[in-house]
Amino acid sequence: MRHSNTHSPSLRTDRKLSKALRECGKVFVVLLLVSSSTACVTGKTHRLVVDDLEATQAERLRLAARNELLEASNESLTAERIELVNSVEDLRLAREQLESERKNLTLEVNGLAKEREALQSELKARSAQLAKRENELSKLTGTYDSLIEELEDEVASGQIQIEQLREGLRLNLASEVLFPSGSADLGSAGTQMLQKVASQLQEANYVVTVQGHTDDVPISTARFPSNWELAAARATRVARLLEAEGVEPRRITGVSYGEYHPIADNETEEGRRRNRRIEIRLKPVSSELDPAEADPAEDNPGGADPNETEPTEVDPTEIEPAEVAATEIESTEEPAVEESTEVEPSEPISEQPAPAEAHAAGSE
Repeated sequence: MRHSNTHSPSLRTDRKLSKALRECGKVFVVLLLVSSSTACVTGKTHRLVVDDLEATQAERLRLAARNELLEASNESLTAERIELVNSVEDLRLAREQLESERKNLTLEVNGLAKEREALQSELKARSAQLAKRENELSKLTGTYDSLIEELEDEVASGQIQIEQLREGLRLNLASEVLFPSGSADLGSAGTQMLQKVASQLQEANYVVTVQGHTDDVPISTARFPSNWELAAARATRVARLLEAEGVEPRRITGVSYGEYHPIADNETEEGRRRNRRIEIRLKPVSSELDPAEADPAEDNPGGADPNETEPTEVDPTEIEPAEVAATEIESTEEPAVEESTEVEPSEPISEQPAPAEAHAAGSE
């Protein structure tokens, strides 16, 4: 029992040691298992991390590539934006230009509208003038026919020529039928012929211009110092007779052309005879002759080359037929000399411009 008791603690110790060893083995096994398990977990995590890192790297690369694309796209969009801004500015400038052109066109349209209205008004006025002119021509033709009928014998004998012109009528009366040589006193034949003319002008609304013309043979008397005075006195005498026969005196003008508007050559007797004349121009009161439209040949049907001397204009209400005062006449070498005959006035002066008409009128 003592032996058994002596060895009992050792046995218990061994048992404890064995038990401890077993426990340690278990722990070791557990640790080994844990270690093995830990090793397995760490490998998976590593792979996951590596895979995640690789995915992150790939994503980073993808994002970098996309960023490059976005930057390129941004640069392109910036260029497009600048281009659009420039286009917008160009469109603004174009719009402003179009607006300016629109305003100009509006002004032009308004101007054209006004011009059209003016042209329409002018057309109406010209149509009215044309109708009036046609009426005047009709009256002129009637007066022409009446004069031809009234003076048939005188026309046939060549004592008077009657012509219808663009702006009126011209009566060409030979001076030898009206006046004795070197005189301004009407003869009976001339008086009768002028009375016939006056009878056709009493009611007609014409401006009557009586023109006195002579040849170039000089005259120098107390009464007529030159051909200016002779032509003036003869024109005035005819104008006085027309007034006495009932023609409205305010429509009558007497003009002296002297020797300076021949219709024939003064070198021959026949030419001088034709140049000694009284012309009576009849023009409707409302007619207005544009000097630019006048035919110079109308004042010179004979083809002679008259001097450019202006005529002396005489108002028939101012000059007594037998009392024409002397006037100093300049040399005929001067191209344009205008002389006024001094007169003894019997009533207030009433000037009626006619010299320009003489240049404008002529035969058809």
